[in-house]
Amino acid sequence: MKIGIYEQIINQLFEKKIASIDQNRFYIGERVIKRQEVAKLLAMYLTSIFEHVLTDITDADADEEDDNSNNRSVRRGIDVANSIIRKLVNEFHLESGNLLSAQAKILTAVIDKTQSDYPDLAKRLEEIMPMKGLVNGALFTGKGIKLYTELQKEIASADEIRLMVSFIKKRGLALLLPQLKAFTDRGGQLKVITTTYMKATDFEAIKQLARLKHTDIKITYDETSEDCTPRLISSCATQDLTPPTLVRRTCRSKHSIRARNGT
Repeated sequence: MKIGIYEQIINQLFEKKIASIDQNRFYIGERVIKRQEVAKLLAMYLTSIFEHVLTDITDADADEEDDNSNNRSVRRGIDVANSIIRKLVNEFHLESGNLLSAQAKILTAVIDKTQSDYPDLAKRLEEIMPMKGLVNGALFTGKGIKLYTELQKEIASADEIRLMVSFIKKRGLALLLPQLKAFTDRGGQLKVITTTYMKATDFEAIKQLARLKHTDIKITYDETSEDCTPRLISSCATQDLTPPTLVRRTCRSKHSIRARNGT
């Protein structure tokens, strides 16, 4: 085993590895799993196992790229998943409705056509669906998919937006302002927290945001802090699977000013 710190569930494989270590030379740190963390830890552990098994199963036809091989791979994956779910249904009275459909489809939208201004809803869905999807998070490095284009799509489908950044520049806001205006005009709630960190925030950008409807802005004025770089952009929609687009460490300040505009 590699020397270092771990947060690894000790399975039988790790028990054997630990037993082979000279404990007169090496310290072995262990702790008991707590009740409040057991569900999350075991779910993560099972996820890694299932992903490994399902990857092996669905990659069996990786050399073939035709539709038949794709359908076989998906079918095998669904069969394995359903065999696990059936065991949970039988032994733990899980609802049988959790079994996967043989159609192997993913729900992407439920839209009231009578309340929509868009004649082609499939095209509209492509316009507002983030390239990274809704379930999985993504790391933006400046190459490939751009962060601002993903945010534009997130804004178009959100019901509420919570934005926390260390500073706001007018040039950067310009990339999102049309979408934010359309969002607030249709009743969306926008909540913003920012700072005067490094005196980088543009006052004109704050004024532009303050003119938007249904917008709540808080600004911290703590120029003595040398380590204040909060970044959180979270869009909330009616479904509950959307992760924050970008999350970083936050900071606190005792001094704040608040601006609010709404109807």
